[in-house]
Parts: sequence; structure tokens; C-alpha cells
Amino acid sequence: MTIRAGRQSGFRILLESLAARQETPVAAMLQLTARCNLRCQHCYQVERRKRELTTAQWFSTLDELHDAGVLFLTLSGGEPLLRPDFFDICRRARELRFALQLKTNALLIDRRAADRLASLALLDVQMSLYSTQSKVHDSITGLRGSHRRLMSAARMLVRRNVKVSMMTPIMVVNVGEIDDLVSLADREGFDWSMDPHLNVCEDGGCTPLSLRTSDEQLEEIFSNPKLVDARAVRRLARERRPADRVCNAGRVSCCITAEGEVMPCPLLQVSFGNVLNRPFARIWTSSRKRARIDALTWNDLPGCRDCNLMPWCVRCHGAALIEDGDMKGPSRIACSAAAARRRAVTRKRASRG
Repeated sequence: MTIRAGRQSGFRILLESLAARQETPVAAMLQLTARCNLRCQHCYQVERRKRELTTAQWFSTLDELHDAGVLFLTLSGGEPLLRPDFFDICRRARELRFALQLKTNALLIDRRAADRLASLALLDVQMSLYSTQSKVHDSITGLRGSHRRLMSAARMLVRRNVKVSMMTPIMVVNVGEIDDLVSLADREGFDWSMDPHLNVCEDGGCTPLSLRTSDEQLEEIFSNPKLVDARAVRRLARERRPADRVCNAGRVSCCITAEGEVMPCPLLQVSFGNVLNRPFARIWTSSRKRARIDALTWNDLPGCRDCNLMPWCVRCHGAALIEDGDMKGPSRIACSAAAARRRAVTRKRASRG
């Protein structure tokens, strides 16, 4: 199934309705490690060799998240399977009845690991597929054979009735493959989605910028009915109000880093506190930073609230902070995408007459 942009999933609607009823998030991403066994050209994360939470500390954090009312967990990294205790953490999370997702590059998934993942009854396993062509995919990851190993792992999981979701960051090197990627996913039984935004690295490094698509290519992406639900995008644009919240990060969901920092999301590097110093629930309810981020609306963004692209904008505070230096200021990548989205969707309606 291709998940078209603009369409709100039942999962997202459920998250938002549940979050409105309680003061704690209903979803959390746990970055179990900042280490990775790939060096992807476009990746915004910077590998860190800092001390990571121990198994016991992650167990304690899981207990606190459970007691706080969190329902959905995504285990991520870096590459989470690099941790020797990965399956111990998974088992503990399932004992606490979290709905569990995994983000992985799949390099460490062999038959035994596939069996163990299948036994966990995961919601899905999310992987990144950069191309239908091995050479292109491997050139992005920096590892020969990574495409073959990804596809092998994904097929093993599908055979074991594990849902596999492929996500493709759209770049200049693969923008011409979109139809082939959709066909591949359909043929293999994968869910597939795309992300047209590439972000600057956490440390401000600009390497990913060379891979960004042009404004014209963005417009073509948003014009593709296989990728974008134009009616849903127009409806969301009509319903957008300046008093609406900009983002659900810090309200519906959060991220906990390998060092224990509680942040709104992986990209927005603003710490609310550390689980090694205070219980998660206390961090969440007492952090003034979290309350300010939670309360942000379009009215609070001086460069955005009066912009005619505001109804079409899918903005990330983290991207604005890292690339443009101001969490509340305009975000170049969001502005470009919003302009392309509006041109594509309004052009499509005009062509229908």
C-alpha cells in the first residue's frame, strides 16, 4: 500500500484524540543508541560515542512511560540492533503491553533475528529503501551489498507475516524512480511512503543539501496522484487556521535519546530533562520548555502567520532551528515545499476546469 501525503491515517487521528484526554504523550520514540553501521549521505543524525543508558535504566524508563500512559513505542537509533540487549528491551516493552514499532537498516536481521522479531507481534518494521537499483542504494548508504541485505531481511519478515514499511527519502539520485519504487513495494507486499524533505545535519553540516530535489522536481512529486492525495491536501489547507498548533511534537509524542534526554522529536534538539535525573512524568508535566513548544501556534511564528503559503505548509521547528537558526522563523525547506505543493495542487484543479 502506498501511503499518500495529505491523507490523515487512522493511527494519527487516534493519537491526537487520545492525547487530548491526558497530559502525557501517547507515543514515544526511544533512540536506543546513536551508533550506526551505515554512513548514509543524506542522514541528519550525527553519530555520538557518549555513554548510553544501560539495560536496567531502559527498563526503568519503560516502566515510567507505562505508568505515565504512553501506549505506542518506536525503537530506533542509530541502529537499535547494534545493542546486545536489544531483544531484552523489546521483550520488556511487550511485557508492559506497549504497541511496538521498529526502525532499522536491517543489516543485522538474519533468519534467527527475523524469527525473534516475528514473535514480538510488532505493529511494523520500518526500513529505508533508497532505490530499486543496488548500485544507487549502496552508493547512498556507503556499503556494498546493503540493498541486497535490506531486501533479504524484508522478505524474510514478510514471509513471517511481519508488516514491513519502506520509506524513501526523495533525492536527486532517485527522484526518477518513484513509479518503480511503488511497483516494487506492491510486488513485494511492503507498505511504501516517501519523504521529499532532506534536513541539515544535527551539527549544522550541509552535506544533505546537495541531494535535495529542485523546486520543479518537488512540484512534480506533489502532482503525482500515486504520492499525494490532492483533495486531502486542499481540504487541510482550507481548514488551516492561524490559531492551530503547528506540530504535535511535545504534546502527542516525544523522543528519548540514548543518553536519556527527553526531547519533543529527534530533529528538535531541545531537552526537557533527563530520565537519569528525574522521573519521566515529572519532566513532562514540569518542563517550561515543553509547555512553550506545546503551545506554539502559527500566530506565534512572525514570518509564517501572515504568509500566503501558511495553509500549504508542513513545517518542522527542528528543521527551522538547525538550518535557519530560529525555531520560530521561516524554514527554507518548508517554504520551498509549501510553494511547490500549492502550485501542484492548484494547477491540478485548474486543469480539470
